[in-house]
Amino acid sequence: MILQITEVPHATDLMKNSSDPFHFAADIAPKHDDKIAILRSIASIPDKTFGGWAAL
Repeated sequence: MILQITEVPHATDLMKNSSDPFHFAADIAPKHDDKIAILRSIASIPDKTFGGWAAL
């Protein structure tokens, strides 16, 4: 069985250095008639109840 991939994953934190991998994914996707799946990562939000970091 051959797996057909229809989305090129791109994880980003939207920082300055994340533009090169995005351009790479944007270059690959149309060559294979795929879409880009973007996952944005963010820092944890402080948990004010316990004074530490909340597990998300």
